[in-house]
Amino acid sequence: MTSQEFPVRVGRLLKWVSALTTLLLVGLAALFEFGNAPLPERLRWISAALLGLPAICLLFTVRGYRVDGSTLYVRRLLHETAIDLRELRGAEVVPRVFDRALRVFGNGGLFSFSGWFWRRGQGLLAAYAMDIGRGLELRWDDRTVLITPVDPEAMQGALRG
Repeated sequence: MTSQEFPVRVGRLLKWVSALTTLLLVGLAALFEFGNAPLPERLRWISAALLGLPAICLLFTVRGYRVDGSTLYVRRLLHETAIDLRELRGAEVVPRVFDRALRVFGNGGLFSFSGWFWRRGQGLLAAYAMDIGRGLELRWDDRTVLITPVDPEAMQGALRG
């Protein structure tokens, strides 16, 4: 089987949250550094943290998906996350992948929606998404993964085939 690439869909909410949050954090860091009353030397780490947060989140942004044999690769900025597909039980196209899901640990919109979420009746969900809309819910016996390719139906077909 050859490798198949699937682009990620980037939602409007993610674009707005990422842009506004980054502007806010950079603005606060600039205010703390260059404002009328700059931070004392012992609190300078606050500015670095404000600037470092978007940089760290950017490293985990989802750039696309690749199915190669029995492995799904989630393409990130500098690395890929491998997900074994051998025990995959189902891939369902859903209209809103995060419907009724609560974030437990992870990123809720600064360059991605990724990490661990929880949904009643399903438990923990791993998310590698860039949109809160249409996507794929991949199910195994012991876990569920949420992804948001541009064409969920095409990716669903590739996972079945």
